[in-house]
Amino acid sequence: MFRALLVAVAAVIIPGTALADSPIVRDSVGRVAGYYVGGTYPAQAMRVISSTGYSFAVTGAGRVPDNHGPADGGASTPNQLFYTALNCQGQAYVQSSNNVSGFVVRSHGSLLYAPKGEAAVERVFASRKTGGFCQGDGNTYPSLPVYPNDEAVTGVPDVDFLPPIQIVIARDVSDVFRNGYEAPKA
Repeated sequence: MFRALLVAVAAVIIPGTALADSPIVRDSVGRVAGYYVGGTYPAQAMRVISSTGYSFAVTGAGRVPDNHGPADGGASTPNQLFYTALNCQGQAYVQSSNNVSGFVVRSHGSLLYAPKGEAAVERVFASRKTGGFCQGDGNTYPSLPVYPNDEAVTGVPDVDFLPPIQIVIARDVSDVFRNGYEAPKA
């Protein structure tokens, strides 16, 4: 809704160019986070699509929020990391009931990503990390594997953006996307 309002305002102010303009999120030094797609709840953050097409949330303070579901509506639970091995060892997974991949989340202080095109699979988990503590699990959940963030893959830096974070209309999105939201730079 906010994006529609933003485009409508731009259409009144700048006739003939509003459809080509794109709302982007950037920090105080002009570093572009990505394309603005809406707000999130409960973290009062902005949902953003990075230059490589990964979905993530960023707060007004410039931080990917801790333990907040990805910009897929929060269906995943990054506050709990699941493991098929005991003692929270090996590959980490996040629970995901809506089969959306291609996102970056912060879990237990670290940025993690679920690769694009990955499908959620039902797995039996031996352990899970919740609140920094490992405990036994034994349940089956649809889940996605997550890996430590790789900025070259996700387009999301490991360092915070510098506040204030702004949503601006970009006349030239060539620094972010090849042709708008549809084709992120590879």
